[in-house]
Amino acid sequence: MHTPYSRSNVSTIVLGATSLLLSACAAGDAGAPTWTGTRDTIDGVEVVRNPAEPLLGDGAVAATIVWTEAGAEFDSDAGPLWEQPSHVRAADGVVYVLDALAARVYAHRATDGEPLATIGRKGPGPGELNQPSGLALLDGDVVVADGSGEVEVFDPSGAHLRSIQPNGIVMGLDALGTDRLLLGRFQGPDSPWRTVLALTGESWSLEAPEWLVEKPADVAECGSIATTGATLLRAHCSLLRFHLASDEGHVLREVTVDRAVVYSSEAELDAYERRVRRQMAEVGLPPAQADRMVASFRDQSRVKRLFGSIRHDAEADRYWILEQQTEDFGGGPATLHLFGPSGVYLARLAFERAWTDFDAADGHVYALEKDPDTDLATLVAFRIDLPIVD
Repeated sequence: MHTPYSRSNVSTIVLGATSLLLSACAAGDAGAPTWTGTRDTIDGVEVVRNPAEPLLGDGAVAATIVWTEAGAEFDSDAGPLWEQPSHVRAADGVVYVLDALAARVYAHRATDGEPLATIGRKGPGPGELNQPSGLALLDGDVVVADGSGEVEVFDPSGAHLRSIQPNGIVMGLDALGTDRLLLGRFQGPDSPWRTVLALTGESWSLEAPEWLVEKPADVAECGSIATTGATLLRAHCSLLRFHLASDEGHVLREVTVDRAVVYSSEAELDAYERRVRRQMAEVGLPPAQADRMVASFRDQSRVKRLFGSIRHDAEADRYWILEQQTEDFGGGPATLHLFGPSGVYLARLAFERAWTDFDAADGHVYALEKDPDTDLATLVAFRIDLPIVD
């Protein structure tokens, strides 16, 4: 059921300095911090280079927990929530949670977490979900990518509107404008970086935008994709940087933070290898194939992949990047990095637990938080209060 935050008697996680400091920043007080980054242009694109530390420093922002949701029943057939929640999206005063195992989407009122609707059900037919792998909100509608190869579209009440059958297995999707979807789909070794799919069924491929600021040679190309309106957001997985790009894949702005790459120790790699080998042995993988896969995993894990999802709160005009410090190559406690509308690195917010996914809307952050003991998920709504300092 939805409840006020109750993990402890403290209802606000203090992550920064006092409100007096924030007020001084907003008012341009002489004692307020000064941004020491730079702006320049590369190939006609603005590049914002931030120092390693955020403008406001640690302790500059307080995140207040408004409500939590950990297990309610919508109706007698739906059963309990949180079998395996994997995605959360928020818009228009509603927070949607995709439960990949239950093959349903649950809608909650953003102000208090009150359950509103159950969308979809498990099955192979139209409007049913088999192995859901992505969630997007498109012009008021709820769109779910299904591992069966279909994309299902519902209205906010749960009524099924249409099924779309793109070519290939859809691994994830985002809304692009009001009438298109940005798909990550698998079509074999020659799969495109991303595919734009119009609701009419027309589709075309996009090439990955090139990073403008040079990265270390041993850092692999990896990261996460999101959208805001018709603009693409792309964050790197090992470097604290992101792109804004047009819906044709042209870079509009690149934002970087002068933070060093983090490398895995040999002890960490050894522990990871032992765990992977145990898992492969349990499924009966042939030793020769296991050796090849372990060698590949070990090489890919030398540079830590700390950064996950990127989100844009359109109402507050803030950009958020999720970082999770790796614990034995698993998800550690979450940290959010906050950027203002012009790309200034504003604040860093540390949280107590790991997150599966998050979204940001209307000055709030909605996170699927993982219990470290049970691995069960709770949807937590945070209110973020920050004056305009960018």
